[in-house]
Order: sequence, then C-alpha cells, then structure tokens
Amino acid sequence: MKDYLEPDKRWEHYKFSGQEDYIEKVVIEGCFHEQVPEDVIKAYTTSEYLMAHAYYHWEMFDEVLKKCLFTLEMAIKIRAQEKGIVLKAKNKKGKKYDRRLVDIIDDVCNEEYLKNLKIYLHKARGLRNHFAHPIGHHFSGPHGTSTYILHVVNVLNRLFKNDEWHKKYIEKTEVIGKQLNALTKRVLKVEKENEPAFLISRIHRFDLINDHLILSVIPVLDKYEISDKSFTGDQVKVYSIFDSQINENDISGVLTNGVKIKISVTNHLENQKALIEYMNFLNQLSDEQTLVQRESLEYNTSIEMAKAEYLYWKKQFE
Repeated sequence: MKDYLEPDKRWEHYKFSGQEDYIEKVVIEGCFHEQVPEDVIKAYTTSEYLMAHAYYHWEMFDEVLKKCLFTLEMAIKIRAQEKGIVLKAKNKKGKKYDRRLVDIIDDVCNEEYLKNLKIYLHKARGLRNHFAHPIGHHFSGPHGTSTYILHVVNVLNRLFKNDEWHKKYIEKTEVIGKQLNALTKRVLKVEKENEPAFLISRIHRFDLINDHLILSVIPVLDKYEISDKSFTGDQVKVYSIFDSQINENDISGVLTNGVKIKISVTNHLENQKALIEYMNFLNQLSDEQTLVQRESLEYNTSIEMAKAEYLYWKKQFE
C-alpha cells in the first residue's frame, strides 16, 4: 500500500524540524475582517488545509492557488449579489446564460473610486483563466504561488470593504502620491533606530490600508555586481509604517516592531555625489542587464508589498 503520509523529501531543503514547524512557516492563514462573508472564509479554510497537507505532496501547493482563485471568483459573485448585480442574462431567444466574469467585475467596480480594485480583480481573473485551461502538468510549489495566495487574501479583504472605505482610500492615496512624488525628486536617506542610515535612489511604490502606509524604497548600493543573469544587492526595502507623518522634507512613523523610522531630505554633498555615481552606473548597463534589474526589482517589490499588506490584516485580528 502506498504511504500517503510520508513527508515529501523536497521539503528537506528548507530544514523544517517537523510538520508543526512547516505549518507555522508555510501555511498562509486566512485573516479576514468582519464584512467578509462566512462562505468565503469557509472556502479559504480549505486552502489552509491543502497548504498544511502539501507537507506530504509538494504539488498540492499549486492546487491551493487554484482553490484560492476559484474562491475569489465566488467572492466576486457574492459581492455582485450584495450590490444587486445580476449574474445571469438572456440571449435573443430568451434563454438564460451565466454572465462572463469580466463583465461582472466591471459592474462591481463601476465607479472611479473602485478603479484600483478593478485592476486587482482583473489580474486575478487572468490568472484564474490560465489555470482553468492547462496545456500540461506543471507545478512550482510555494516559490511560485505563495505571493499570489497573499494577494488573494488581500484582495478579498478589499473587495468586501464598503464604498465609503474605497472613496477614502482613493482620496488619501492621491494626496499622499503627490507628497511622495515631490519628495522623491530630492536626495533622501533612511534612518531607523539603532541602525546606520543609508541613501535611497527613490521611493518606488506605496500603498495605504486605512491609515497604514506601506512604502518601498530603492537603496543606493555601496557594493553591487551585475551579470547577464542576476543583479545582486538589496534591491528594494519595504516598510510598514504606522502613525505616518509626511511633510515637505521627511516621512516619519513607527514600524510594526515599534522601531521609529524617518525618511528625510539630505543636502550633504557626499550623499548627492554618491547618488549621481549610482545613477550613472545604472545608466551604463546594457539593455539586457537593465531588463534583468527591472524585472528583479518588480518581482521582489510585489512579494514584499503583498507580505506587508497581509501582515497588516493579520495584525488586526491578533
């Protein structure tokens, strides 16, 4: 008889001490606010169990993402019904048919203040279509799926926030976006308690969940190496900032661990020179190297931003 409860040897690479250690470090728990329907929460719970049992069969982790994407599809339709949007239509002969998900998403997000949510939902729809029509047996394990699962949890939380929440989100992000754009045109440094300050080349991306600022910055690297296949160095740093304050010269606040952070303008000539040298270095890269650098930057930013938002939602329910 085949042993279905033998740990998959591919997990040995991660040096887990056992299944409990694996579950603690790998399983992405559902952390949902009170407006997320019970059916959605129950459906995601199945994904948690699939992640836990992937300890015995690596490929099950890919099934988690499929389950999450179908859960998100169900959630979109539930949200549509909450808003009085019909899920079926009639053709010219009067026969009913299921409306396309793309059209339902457009109806759910039919206001300008829902434009960001619409982007998130359509990206997930594209991924769902990809998995719904496979052309072969492929799997990637947690490396290729964990970030997408985090995105699903984050989008589910956003989807069931009311319209007033989304209106405030757009208003606040537009204001903060202008403030950050003005700051990032200047030479900036990051200062954290009990750590050396460092220069950044720019503020790369930001998001806002309630009054929680998630900020990604690009450090000016002191040591860097470029090859045709890799770009080494700490390319991006993402900070989750509570009680953030932004003015014309700095951003300040408190990180999740209670450490104070400040990103401020620096006028020191040495810092300005270091930034110019670094930007000149980047400008001298070949097209292929530049592409590798940009793709790596966007990939790592997406991962860290998704983690930061997920940890924010998780913190609300601790």
